[in-house]
Amino acid sequence: MLDDLLTTHLISTSIMVGVIWVVQLVHYPSFKYVNESDYIIFQKYHMSNISYIVFPVMFTELITAILILFFGEESLFFMLSLICLFLIWVITGVLFTKYHSILKEGKDLKIIKKMIKANWIRALLWTMRLIMILF
Repeated sequence: MLDDLLTTHLISTSIMVGVIWVVQLVHYPSFKYVNESDYIIFQKYHMSNISYIVFPVMFTELITAILILFFGEESLFFMLSLICLFLIWVITGVLFTKYHSILKEGKDLKIIKKMIKANWIRALLWTMRLIMILF
């Protein structure tokens, strides 16, 4: 049981590392190049469709982390990875929900630039998580 949880957790974290780096290096920067006249439609499309990928994987990552902790995993690296996971969820809930809400109203280059800068934190936290989980 624990081995299956660890494998599922590792897979979900690995997927999110891949997703966050594509978002950081390709997707979020592309926001700058969408025409203002198309931006609201683009942002709504992004918000509704990225959720189909991100939500189930993030939820799986969270639930498996909680179950692994429940089954008694107490290694230092795993505990540090949980702190990273907590920070990712807080940053996502506080900052990125706000940024995307603003962008649903129209293109705002200042917000897009803030979002790209702030997303480096999530990219690094997820990458550190994956490294810690592998140990």
